[in-house]
Amino acid sequence: MRVAFAARSRRPVRFLLAVAACLLLVEACAAGPAEAPAATAAPAAPPTLRQEVEQAYERDRRALMTNDLAAILALRTPDFEVVTPDGAVHNAAEMEAFSRNLVENVRSWEALSFDVVSIDQQGEDVAVETRQHSIRMQRRSDGNVHRIENWVNQRETWVRTGEGLKVRRVDNIRDQRVEIDGVPRP
Repeated sequence: MRVAFAARSRRPVRFLLAVAACLLLVEACAAGPAEAPAATAAPAAPPTLRQEVEQAYERDRRALMTNDLAAILALRTPDFEVVTPDGAVHNAAEMEAFSRNLVENVRSWEALSFDVVSIDQQGEDVAVETRQHSIRMQRRSDGNVHRIENWVNQRETWVRTGEGLKVRRVDNIRDQRVEIDGVPRP
């Protein structure tokens, strides 16, 4: 009985293949003429400053989400520094060690966003006020993996380089809130 069924099903399979081919042809025709080759297309407009900044944050987000230390560090200038709310200034070497520790201990990211609140360009410097939110599974000093959720507002000063925008300074860190396994950190 299986042989008879298979023999009878060949004809409908050929019919279905023919119908599928016709549908693809109709779909292709409905799409209209092909676009002109790239060589004849008008040159793209240069990105706006906001687009450049958003692209830089997207590179930063991808680097963090994939725990790619080299890509994280590539977005910083050699004189990169962070001024913490207590007024302490942390240089590029200290922040590289901090980033290395983060990459080594983050097990996975659930969410990571950078919301650009404002952009103020002064010469080559681009001061960006951001709201950041992250959720990650991270090993802490107790040796266990915890769910860390973090919110912070801060100013990041980016500078134009031959390799695009790079962040030179982070300061005005405020409104930081951290929850570890759903419990607010004091």
